[in-house]
Amino acid sequence: MTDKQVMTEPIAITIVQQIATESHHTADNMIKVVNRKHPPACHIGCHFCCYSPVTVTPPEAMTIARRLKETLNGKQMKKFQRKIREKVQQIRGKTWAEHADKKIACSLLGDDGKCSIYEFRPVMCRSWSSMNKKHCEKSFKTGWSKGEVLNNPVVKDVGNQILSGQIEALRHEGLEAGDFELNEAIYTALKHSHPELEYLAKKSVFENVKFLQNTDLCSVNSEDSIDSEHD
Repeated sequence: MTDKQVMTEPIAITIVQQIATESHHTADNMIKVVNRKHPPACHIGCHFCCYSPVTVTPPEAMTIARRLKETLNGKQMKKFQRKIREKVQQIRGKTWAEHADKKIACSLLGDDGKCSIYEFRPVMCRSWSSMNKKHCEKSFKTGWSKGEVLNNPVVKDVGNQILSGQIEALRHEGLEAGDFELNEAIYTALKHSHPELEYLAKKSVFENVKFLQNTDLCSVNSEDSIDSEHD
C-alpha cells in the first residue's frame, strides 16, 4: 500500500488476517513434513490439550474474533460473549500453574469436543503434537503444571520459531506483539468495533491483556479488564 492510499477497514482486516494465515500456513507445511515420519497421537475428539493455557498473537486474536463476528448470529454471539467473559473471570489473577491446573476449557471448544474455529486455530495449537495420548490424559487429571506431556520437540520448536519471527516483525513495525492469553485477547478484540484499523494505526488495542508466561499472571490485575456488561 502506498502513502497516498487510505487505510480502510477491509484493507486493515485483510492485512491482519494475512499476517496470521501466513504464519499458520508456514507452520502447517513444516509440521506436515515432521508428522509424516513421526505421526502424532492426536486425533479428532481428543481434547485434553484444550484445557491447558493457550497463547495467541494480536493478529491471531483479531482473525479469530473476526471469524466469530462473521459466522455467529446475534443470539449466538451474545451466548459466546457470556461464555468467554466467564472464562476470563475464572482466569483472572491466576498464575500460569494455577490456570493450567484449574481445568478451564478453552472458550472455543465446542460441545462436540471439537475446536469451533479449527481452520483459524493459533500456531500454539497447531504445534501441539503429542506423541502419547496417555501422557496427555494423565497430565489433564493431575494438572498440566505437573504433567509429562510428550510433545514432539521438533514440532514444538517449529511453532516457537514461527511465533518468535512474527512477534519480532510486528515489533519492528511498531505494532503490539507478544504471547497473550487466548480467551482475554479474543474477548478484547470482540469488544472493539474496529480492532484491525486501530491496531494498524499503532493504537494499544491489547494494552490491558496480560502476557501469558509460566511465572506470570494469566490475566491483568486491573478491574477494568472485564466490563460489567449487560447482555
